[in-house]
Amino acid sequence: MKPIRLRMNAFLGFKDECSIDFTKLYDDRIFLITGATGAGKTSIFDGICYALYGKASSNDRDKADCYRSQLAGAKDDMEVELEFSVRGEKYNIKRTETAKGTSKVLFYRESDRQNPLVKAREVNQEIETILGLTLEQFKKIVMIPQGEFREFLASSTKDKSDILKKLFSTEVYQDFQDRIKAKYDESKKLDSELILRFREAMAEAGITDQDIDMGEGPLKDKLEATEIEKIRIEAEASEKEALLKASEAEILAAEDNNRRLAAFRTAEKQLNELSSEEPKVISDSKFLDGIMKARLILPKEKELVSKTRDLEKAGKSLETALMETGKNEKLRESLQKEKERSDREYSTLDALKAEKSMKADLLEKSASLESVRKKAESLQKERARLEKEKDTLSERLRKAESLAAEEAALKGDEGRLSLQVSDLKIVKLRLEGERKLLLDAHRLVKKLEGEREKLEKAGTEEKGWKRRSGECMHAFQAAEETRKASLGAILRMDLVEGEPCPVCGSCSHPLTVADAGGFDEESYLSAQKALENSNRELARSEQKLEGIRSSLSEIEAEVKEFYAASGLNETTIDEIIREGTAKKDLITRADEEIAAAEEKRTKASRELQRLRGEIEGLEGVKERLDSISSYLQKASEELGAARGEERTLVEQGADIDIKAVSHEIEALGQRIEAIGKAHESIAASLKETDLKLTALSERSGTLAALKEALITETLDLRNELETSIASEGLSVDEYDLLKGKIPEIPVREREIRNFYEGLNKARGAYSQLEGDCSGRAEIPLLPLHEKKENAEARLEEARKSLSSVDKECFKLAGLLVKAEETVSRYKANRERFGALSRLHSTASVGRSFETFVQSYYFDGILGMANKRLWKMSEGRFQLKRKEDQASRREKIGLDLNINDAYTGRERDVLSLSGGESFKASLALALGLSDFLESSRGSVNLETIFIDEGFGSLDQDSLENALGCLMDLNVSGRIVGIISHVSELKERIPRKITVKSKPGAGSFAEIS
Repeated sequence: MKPIRLRMNAFLGFKDECSIDFTKLYDDRIFLITGATGAGKTSIFDGICYALYGKASSNDRDKADCYRSQLAGAKDDMEVELEFSVRGEKYNIKRTETAKGTSKVLFYRESDRQNPLVKAREVNQEIETILGLTLEQFKKIVMIPQGEFREFLASSTKDKSDILKKLFSTEVYQDFQDRIKAKYDESKKLDSELILRFREAMAEAGITDQDIDMGEGPLKDKLEATEIEKIRIEAEASEKEALLKASEAEILAAEDNNRRLAAFRTAEKQLNELSSEEPKVISDSKFLDGIMKARLILPKEKELVSKTRDLEKAGKSLETALMETGKNEKLRESLQKEKERSDREYSTLDALKAEKSMKADLLEKSASLESVRKKAESLQKERARLEKEKDTLSERLRKAESLAAEEAALKGDEGRLSLQVSDLKIVKLRLEGERKLLLDAHRLVKKLEGEREKLEKAGTEEKGWKRRSGECMHAFQAAEETRKASLGAILRMDLVEGEPCPVCGSCSHPLTVADAGGFDEESYLSAQKALENSNRELARSEQKLEGIRSSLSEIEAEVKEFYAASGLNETTIDEIIREGTAKKDLITRADEEIAAAEEKRTKASRELQRLRGEIEGLEGVKERLDSISSYLQKASEELGAARGEERTLVEQGADIDIKAVSHEIEALGQRIEAIGKAHESIAASLKETDLKLTALSERSGTLAALKEALITETLDLRNELETSIASEGLSVDEYDLLKGKIPEIPVREREIRNFYEGLNKARGAYSQLEGDCSGRAEIPLLPLHEKKENAEARLEEARKSLSSVDKECFKLAGLLVKAEETVSRYKANRERFGALSRLHSTASVGRSFETFVQSYYFDGILGMANKRLWKMSEGRFQLKRKEDQASRREKIGLDLNINDAYTGRERDVLSLSGGESFKASLALALGLSDFLESSRGSVNLETIFIDEGFGSLDQDSLENALGCLMDLNVSGRIVGIISHVSELKERIPRKITVKSKPGAGSFAEIS
């Protein structure tokens, strides 16, 4: 990256717009940024870094996160614009922060201005892609900020590792190592799970001391033995089932014999009974024929009866009409006489109405007099009531004053009791808090003792496995010695006489297998297996012991922390229990005292509530007393007025017997109404009677004609009925008897039909059973059922045994499948686990993948850095990585030593002086820059910026450092330096001078 032009406005110290054209500095390829302290020299580096990444070049300024100039106007926007090139391609980026705090960014290629990027995230990603560096990498390699120059040199192994991880993206190797570790742990866990699952399956099958490597053979043998037992029980059950079926068949045959014999006897009895009833049924059939004939004649009789009823009805109707006519004629004569009398009474109505009106007026005045008298009486009573209420209210007013004093006393009692309850509750809360602390202490101490017991038990178990592991190790070593002694003979075991040996090429093999020196491969493998198992169990017990120790440490720390926080003294569990019991008794006593005080307070509250209710009921007594006095005055005035009105009405004659006059008026009204209604009723009745007489005359003529016609028809029907009875060969008496039985026809027909059907069925059943049952005898069933029950019991016993062994077979078969699957998975996993174990050991023990790669990169950086440091220190110093790890399991360090040629010894880089440290730091930074550019084609380091540090060098060291920087110049890089050193000002002709004026900010000039 080569800067072309930087423009800043309202940025840090630059209040006004400042533009720096870096192309003017390209010819000399090294330039100096100089100026007074605080003028704004570092702000130029910050501007370049901010334009590219949106952050400053130094971490301290980055943390402040405020780049806007303090001298800028309220409406001025902060702007930083950088034009730069990478591999000949020009780019432009502009970052703006408006006066309102809104951030904007604009980025484009000079060759593609039509497609700019304006989103910050997209721009930042594009910058990292173009430069090949993140912000942190840029600050470590391209732009080395003030105060951070020695950071990489003096940083710890971890910090260097983090830096190298970011620079070279080595986290992919750590990820790969982590994946190996995860797969190794997964396979190891699966190995343990499969062993446990196999043991569980074997234990469930009742087999113990069977290792998974020995396979599932015993379980298979047990299953085969159980299946053989199942076959034996199945055969036995089949035999017992056959005996039961034979017994059941014998019972069925006996039951069928007895059933057939009983059916024959029943059919014989039924046939005899039906045959004895047949003569009666024949007689019933003949009687039914007579009833059928009577049913044919019955419609004619019904028609005759109907006509006879019509004739009787017509005669009665005619007789009724004639009688009604006579009654109505007599009624008319009576009504005519009543009309004449009613006319005379009707003429007196006017005089009666006048008398009624006079009496009604007198009654109205009498009613008014009565109302006035009642009102006066009511007013008299109201006045007496008010005077009585006035006396009562006066007494209540005196009582209210007494209750107010009593209420004040009760309020004081209630307040005192409430305070007492509050104090007791506070005491209880304190005691409960102390008891809770004691309970927590009891729990923690109990937990601590339990963990110590676990630790003791785990320690004993670990010692046992250590002893067992040692024994197995001795046994394996002995087997290994035997194997090594017999190795030559073992190798000859597969040689074939006449074929060349793969080791020596000889075709003659005089030694035989017998020369193996007593080596037994099976014993060797067994010893090896025992050693692996004991080591595995030892590791498990050690892991368990370590876990318990860790847990115990945590619990002990927790106990100490608890006692420190709670303020309790460390005591035994018994003392804690005694103190907790005492606290519990105190809490119980406090509860009792609180309950007693609460009860007293409740009683006082109730009494106070009662008094307040009474006082509230007495409120307004005085106002009511004044109101009653006013009512008394008004009632007296109204009473006087009522008395005057009463005297006036008496003088007008209103003092009469109201009840008697009311009865007289009522009687007059009733008489007037009765005369009017009677007159109207008699006229209407007379008119109605005339109409009835006319209608009755017409109806009597019609009924007389109808009666004559019905007499003729009735005689004809009677003759026809007698003829029909004689034609059927019946007498009238027989017909009368038979027609009463007509409703029984369906029943009689059904009974006769059912009889003959039952008779024929009984004859058929008897005929069918007669031949089959001749010679049969009844068979007793009880002995047969007893025989069957015995067979069932024996079969049930066999079936239970079969069910039990069947379940056992099913269980063992399932366990066998589970064991076979587990063994298969175990063997497959063991192969994978072995490979993963070796890979994990290679990747994790000693140098990890990531550490190995980082050390490779770091060694390359040191190689290039030492070339420059050798020159700057005139052959005195060389940087070296520390190689003093005490254990192969420790991570290889990235800490640095300095090899001093003057002393011939190595020492820590932190022991370097200021100038020596600057030279080493500069050499390391340049070496990092060189190595990164040479190893990553995507990074093009055309420019390097260095901020301060040269002031610590003497004249010779400064010359050597400048020589190295000139070498960079020769290689084509542009070097920018910030420094106050006067020698640099003299040696470096091209400068950017930064100045500042109070209130005007900073500005820069190129010279």
